[in-house]
Amino acid sequence: MKIYLAPMEGITNFIFRRVYLRHFRGIDTSYTPFIVANQTFSFKTGEKREVMPFTDNTVPQILSNNPDSFVWAAKYMKELGYTEVNLNLGCPSPTVSGRGRGAGMLKDLEKLDAFLDKVFSAEGLPSVSVKTRVGVEDPAEVNAITEIYKKYPFDKIIVHPRLLKDLYKGSVRKDCFRVFYENFESDKLVFNGDINTAQDAMKIAEEFPGIDGIMTGRGLLADPLLPEKIKAAVSDDTISEDVLQTSVSKDASARILAFLDDLWDEYAAYLSGDADVLSKMKELWSYLYRSFDDGESILKAVRKARTRQDYIIGARHFVL
Repeated sequence: MKIYLAPMEGITNFIFRRVYLRHFRGIDTSYTPFIVANQTFSFKTGEKREVMPFTDNTVPQILSNNPDSFVWAAKYMKELGYTEVNLNLGCPSPTVSGRGRGAGMLKDLEKLDAFLDKVFSAEGLPSVSVKTRVGVEDPAEVNAITEIYKKYPFDKIIVHPRLLKDLYKGSVRKDCFRVFYENFESDKLVFNGDINTAQDAMKIAEEFPGIDGIMTGRGLLADPLLPEKIKAAVSDDTISEDVLQTSVSKDASARILAFLDDLWDEYAAYLSGDADVLSKMKELWSYLYRSFDDGESILKAVRKARTRQDYIIGARHFVL
């Protein structure tokens, strides 16, 4: 089973991905946060940093509801060396979906069909995958969505089995994922959503045998060792206790601390001052604290930090 790093806007940027892969194993491919393909046929400087220079085992995710812009962006990525691009049909943010992009494209399936027809009719594109929700308001919408997707040769289909209206609330809708499972070759499908433990991944592998893999974002941010634990769990009949435990061990804490120190230094090279770096670290800790027995106190200390020294004291006391 492959493990993919989910694109998370503002968090899993090129700095995070580079530092994370330096310290932890288990991720097979990383997907960038979405890059907007607009009608100016140009990218912002920050978006270019996500994909330049070319990075192996990375897939650029493109956000667009204009087929000409998407085709231009996909060809641009191919010129950089990327063999796959990902179409974002999953972002539920009102600022995105409200403009008919991301999961908002699922509101008008006729328009989506026309968009896909034009994209897949273009020549010279890299492989195209899609990251999608299963509907907008009603779970029954998944049937019409799968019928449209079946018409096109997606490289893979990454399914977050929630509706647009769900945002990230409630349980994932596995019954909707099963509709995809019954309509596509299993090795084209990736399950995304609520993979927070090795047990979660094992359950998905048992319920949907043969799928290409799983994608994790929030689960990995809470436990950076999660991909390693998943790989160990799905490949070994005798699973050690440290693979199944959800809290972080002392040895793991030391690895995470080294990762965080490295991440701070990398951010400091790009951002302007401690305040900007602290903002990034605090956002990460809003997920990471959940894996520590004294996580609430760590998060409280980190949120109070105003300088790097304050942050170090707050973040390190769980290791010392």
